[in-house]
Amino acid sequence: MGKCFSQGPRNMGFAWFAASAPVGAMAGLVFGPLFAMAWWPWIYWSQAFGVAFLSALSVVAIPNMPADGEQKQRRTIREMLDRIDLFGGASGVTALVLFNFAWNQSLVTTWKEPYVYVCLILSFLFLAAFFYIELRLARYPILPVAILTSDIAFVFGCTAAGWSTFGIWLFYVVRICLNIGGQSPIQLAAWLSPILITGISTALVVGKVINKVPASFIMLFAMACYFLTSLLMALRPVHSTYWTYFFIATIIATFAMDSSLPAATIIFSNAVPRKYQGMGSSVIMTIVVYSISLGLGFAGTIELQINNGGHTEADLLYGYRGTLWFSVGLTAFGTVLAIIFLLKDNRRRQLAKNENEEEKDDTARA
Repeated sequence: MGKCFSQGPRNMGFAWFAASAPVGAMAGLVFGPLFAMAWWPWIYWSQAFGVAFLSALSVVAIPNMPADGEQKQRRTIREMLDRIDLFGGASGVTALVLFNFAWNQSLVTTWKEPYVYVCLILSFLFLAAFFYIELRLARYPILPVAILTSDIAFVFGCTAAGWSTFGIWLFYVVRICLNIGGQSPIQLAAWLSPILITGISTALVVGKVINKVPASFIMLFAMACYFLTSLLMALRPVHSTYWTYFFIATIIATFAMDSSLPAATIIFSNAVPRKYQGMGSSVIMTIVVYSISLGLGFAGTIELQINNGGHTEADLLYGYRGTLWFSVGLTAFGTVLAIIFLLKDNRRRQLAKNENEEEKDDTARA
């Protein structure tokens, strides 16, 4: 979308992309419990059939990328491998996988198992190899370090904080409802159904206003919504009425998710050259899914350390609440980052405005 569309349609393309998330989430929430009533493996068989259908459809529906003059030239196998950056990609992915595996596996075996912390150490070694390859060896790095500006760093930080807390919120709020509150999966699907309407509408509104409202302000709005959702869920009494904490938090959560993703993608897209926009969007999506998984690993560690073994309902709830307060801290950190980014962006806009006014004055005098 970044390379195929111009500025206006591109923003709406990113918005529609973000709007597809609540549709998929709601489909899973509804059909998962329904298939489980018949035979729980049908949950995964249905996903396999759906992905197979979309794979076939993508061959027909997704257009080819516009080829520039460089792409039209025939390349040798060596040139293609250089452009793929095989070694850089392999070392980077290996580092991410090992780091994630170590944190999540520690919840099962604890850190007493040597292979868990060995994987953690290896992840740092592969990460060092990745940066060495990208900075010194790669002719066509996956994402050139030179374009990783402070703006991109703020976007990465806000995206990671927001989406990691989303994973914590969704996983542990559901566990509280199922294990302690006594709600059924179908009932939870009904409770979360507002995401379909508010999620789609929020994403499309962001796509419309992103050219009129600074993306930095939209990112701050998203982080504040993440913070409020986490706070409401951390404070929510287990047997409270749905229309108080849960309903309000669900509405606010969709504002957060479906404004942060298009805002982050558009900020990154506008901050890098056109040829890197596809890579940039891929990096944003990598941060989203990686943060969800890694945040749950951190939260699980906190849960196991404070729930006294989880033998009683009170201990379970105490552990669950600890993870939700951890998510409050993450979103508070993300909100602070978003405020700093907004102030930095406003200062840059003001300087640019002053320079334009000075140029106009000089032209008028001339």
